Amino acid sequence: MWEKIGRWFRGYVKIKLQGISQERFLNICRGQNIYIWKLHRRNGDICGYIYLEDFWNLKIIARKTGVIPYVEEKIGFPFFWNRLSKRKGIYLGFLSAICILYGLSLFVWEIHIEGQHYHTREQLLTYLEQCNVRTGQCCNRIDCAKLEEQIRRKYTDIAWVSAKLEGTRLSISIVETKKQNKIITHKGGRHLIAPCNGRITKMVTRIGVPKVVSGQSVKKGDILIAGIITYQDDSEQIVGHKPVWAEGKVELQYDKKVTFRTPKIVQKKKYTGKKHNIYTCRIAGKKFYVTNPLNYFHKMKKYDIIANVNKFSLKNKLVLPIYVGRYTYREYTYKTVAYPDTALKKQLLEQYAVYKKYLPKDQQIQCLHSLYRKEGNDYILQVHLRIHQVVHAYKRVKSKEWRLKQTDELNRNHDGSANGT
Repeated sequence: MWEKIGRWFRGYVKIKLQGISQERFLNICRGQNIYIWKLHRRNGDICGYIYLEDFWNLKIIARKTGVIPYVEEKIGFPFFWNRLSKRKGIYLGFLSAICILYGLSLFVWEIHIEGQHYHTREQLLTYLEQCNVRTGQCCNRIDCAKLEEQIRRKYTDIAWVSAKLEGTRLSISIVETKKQNKIITHKGGRHLIAPCNGRITKMVTRIGVPKVVSGQSVKKGDILIAGIITYQDDSEQIVGHKPVWAEGKVELQYDKKVTFRTPKIVQKKKYTGKKHNIYTCRIAGKKFYVTNPLNYFHKMKKYDIIANVNKFSLKNKLVLPIYVGRYTYREYTYKTVAYPDTALKKQLLEQYAVYKKYLPKDQQIQCLHSLYRKEGNDYILQVHLRIHQVVHAYKRVKSKEWRLKQTDELNRNHDGSANGT
């Protein structure tokens, strides 16, 4: 391959030798180190290829042998450049393209942000616009050091930020500090309650008063650990109550039926093999089509559009607002497909696996039994599960549950009436 490229840049011609001493002509060329390759006969003449600089040395040999070398084809860069030099419009277009590329390279055409987790890209781009930093901004007007200081001042949770210009691309890298978990202030009290009907399998109380024991059946909303602590004096008289946030490890066991279904007969896409490509170019937000795509819509009833759009860039530094893309329209029709029972069972098992994957981590499931059945056009899998989970459901403690009814100093009731009257 490299030999062919070297020959093209040196330039060579295809010659045809006519005369009675063609063999002598070739022997003299060999003696003078003139290289001729791909020699072959055609209608009594000898044809071959020779370098351009060696062709000018054939004049003396041609006179001596009486052989005339005719040029049939000119190949290579010297001939291409000669033809190109006669067209001044090409030079003007080439020069204009260089000037346009140079002018576009003076502006920022892409802003790349990386490292953010809590702050979205749109949020950061909105703030950059407030700092007069946007696509289309002149590179000389962007002060990276000042921009870094502005971002750190605006977002206090950003520990480190770096902004640098790479050609027409502004790259911003940030490192965010880890957000501290919000401290939950236990205002008031909370009861730990049962989220559903079930049976208690484990009961450990840390704060509060247990209301149930292990092995006891409970209903939804029942209080498992009460969030009220009672205080007594030396004579075991109740002197007050205090609401607290009930804490403990309570495991609840309950049974649940889960149903998964999939259709037995479905409409599936089938591509007909017909497709059409539309090439587009988008410059500064304006889109240009090589051909009008509306001319082909009436020929395809249903079709998928596959887009392949690339942005013009050179090593991710010279990024320009030029997009070149290809849109492929693929025609398809629908066909009716009836799946066998084995395939339907596999689909249902995949649904069951996804269901188990997204269960909370504090839940453990046990499959008691499963049943496959048909219902109309659907194939159904019904699974009877036994679930063990840690309870995290709470209910607010009302003030009337823990406040004592106050009486006056004359031993009167709370309504003001005397005892026994």
